[in-house]
Amino acid sequence: MAVQGDVTNRRPGEPATDVLLKQAAENRFSTMVGYRTRLPDGRYMRSTTTIVHTADGTPAAALCINADLTVWDAVARIASSMTGSPDPIGTVTARPPVQPAPHDDAGEVFAHDVDELATHLIDQSIRAQGVPVELMRKEHKLAVVRDLKGRGLLLLRDAVEMIADALRVSRFTIYNYLNELAADADTTSPPAHRKKEE
Repeated sequence: MAVQGDVTNRRPGEPATDVLLKQAAENRFSTMVGYRTRLPDGRYMRSTTTIVHTADGTPAAALCINADLTVWDAVARIASSMTGSPDPIGTVTARPPVQPAPHDDAGEVFAHDVDELATHLIDQSIRAQGVPVELMRKEHKLAVVRDLKGRGLLLLRDAVEMIADALRVSRFTIYNYLNELAADADTTSPPAHRKKEE
């Protein structure tokens, strides 16, 4: 079963958003109510994502409801012009409250396919380093891989190849980076935790 609408122009079968992907990577799914998102064309939305669980409590699906706030912004501007208020958002009580976005201010990514989602996340991680790929040293590339792993990109098919292409290294280099990150995580985890895993 699928539910769809025309606010984000997404269709059944399209991938999870970056926010849900990160929750999957952390194995920590939570319902988010009334948070702010932004579409590529600049429109803001009020979004709610409800995690649906099976009878035994396992996360099984996510129901996302998005409301375009364009009409509320128009009402706020009209009310502001009528009242002379310098803060239209604060004067229109009918406007639904919007919580801060639970992620990067660029907004939730409503990708139409896995490649689009992966490309966005990779580009964002590379830009965050502030260094062009051709000038990156190992620590920059390792930081990109660490960030992408934390954001769940490696849960997607062909992610290693896409990261390798973007960083201009071999996929074996990416696997080496992942092994290095895993070794670092193991040495920095509490002794009791390491013993439990053994």
